[in-house]
Amino acid sequence: MVPRHPGIHLFREHLLERQRHRPQFHPQPFLLLATRQSRLQFYELVHNRHHQGNSDRPGISGDTVDWLSIYRHGHDGEPESAWTYTFFGYFRDDPKVIFNEIRRRNTFNAYWGCFEIASWVCLCILGFILNWKFMCFYLPFYYFGHCLSYLNGYFLHYGGNPDVPLAWGVSSYHKLYNWLWFYNGYHAEHHFKPRLHWTKMVDLHNQIREQQRKAGVRVIKPPHALGFLDLDLPGRDRSSRPVTPPSEAGA
Repeated sequence: MVPRHPGIHLFREHLLERQRHRPQFHPQPFLLLATRQSRLQFYELVHNRHHQGNSDRPGISGDTVDWLSIYRHGHDGEPESAWTYTFFGYFRDDPKVIFNEIRRRNTFNAYWGCFEIASWVCLCILGFILNWKFMCFYLPFYYFGHCLSYLNGYFLHYGGNPDVPLAWGVSSYHKLYNWLWFYNGYHAEHHFKPRLHWTKMVDLHNQIREQQRKAGVRVIKPPHALGFLDLDLPGRDRSSRPVTPPSEAGA
C-alpha cells in the first residue's frame, strides 16, 4: 500500500477507460490491478453515461444524461468553473442512484460494486489501525489524484460543442502527451468513434480532418491536464461556440 501520486492516478483512470472501450490486456491480471481501491462497476456505468450524453447540457428535466458533464452544474447553458468541477467533482457522485441504475440492469453487478466500495473502506480502516500517520499522508494524495482526473476531464470538453457530434470533445495533438497517454489527446475523435482502437486515432483524424475543420472542432496546444495554459482559451460564456482550430501542435 503506497501513496498514490496524482499523475499515477490519472494514468490509471485512463487505462481503465481504454480497457473499457477496447480490451488491451489479459482481463484477469489487468482487472486485479485496476480494481484495487477502485469502484469498477460504478465507474463503468458513469463512463457509459458519459458517452451517452457526451458532456451535454441540461435537458427538460433539468439534468444531463452525462453525469460528468461540465454543464451539469453550470448556469444558463454554460459550463461551470474549472475550480468547482475539479475540487467538488469527487463528492458529487450519488451512490444510491448509481446502484439502482446498475441493479436495474444486473443485480449481481450492483452488489459487487458495493463489495468493491466496502473493500476499499475496510482497507482504509485497516490502514488507520496499522499506521494512522501514513493514512493522513495517503488520503490527501488519493483526493488530489481524483482532482487531477477531474481537471483533465474538464479540458477534454471545455470549448467543445455539445450540439455537434464531431465537436463533442476537444483534442490536443501534443506528441509526447499522446505517446505516453495512448493517444488520449485525440478526444474529439474518440467521442466521435468511441469503439475505435486508440492505435487508429491518427488515421481517423486524417480521414475526417476537413469535416472537423468545418464543424469547428476545438484544438488546444498543451495536454488536457494543462488546458488552462492554452493561449486561446475561450471565456465560459462562449466556450461551446464553434471556433476554427489552430494548426496541430508538436511536442
